[in-house]
This record gives sequence, C-alpha cells and structure tokens, in this order.
Amino acid sequence: MLMSQELRFDFNETNELIELLRSLSDSAVLVERDEIFSFSQIPGRLRFVATCCLDPSGLLIEASGEYLGFTGELIEMLSVKYGRVTVADA
Repeated sequence: MLMSQELRFDFNETNELIELLRSLSDSAVLVERDEIFSFSQIPGRLRFVATCCLDPSGLLIEASGEYLGFTGELIEMLSVKYGRVTVADA
C-alpha cells in the first residue's frame, strides 16, 4: 500500500533542508536526483521505500512497506530543526 503525505513546516534555507535529508543516509540507502530524495532499507532491516520531494512549504512524501520507523525519524528530525510539523494526507 502506498502512503502519500504532506509534511508542512517553516523553513528558510532549502540547502539546510537538503542537508537534513542527506543526513538520513545513515538510516537508509539514499538515491538523490535534483530535489527528489529516494530512500530504501539498509540490507537486513525492515523493507520500505520512501520518496521525498521538496515543496515550498515542506516536503511531499510517498512511502510503502515498513516505512513507519523511517518516517517517524524524519518527522522527529524536522521537528527538532524547524519546530511544528503538520502532517496531512496528500
């Protein structure tokens, strides 16, 4: 099943957001193209795929598989860095 959500938060610097997404490469395999970041499980861990696209008001994310741990970590990192994060179905 594919989950699509909008993660909304206040940020000023796109480069800071990009670096935050890149820092998740410790938790998942990252493939980056332009402003699209595709993550998948590290071998031996729960299987998932999550794609994050930059948006003027945050991120759009589509994920499938056992993505809850990864998206939870992402939302926690965003909350620490940017404060309030609003999650809505896309």
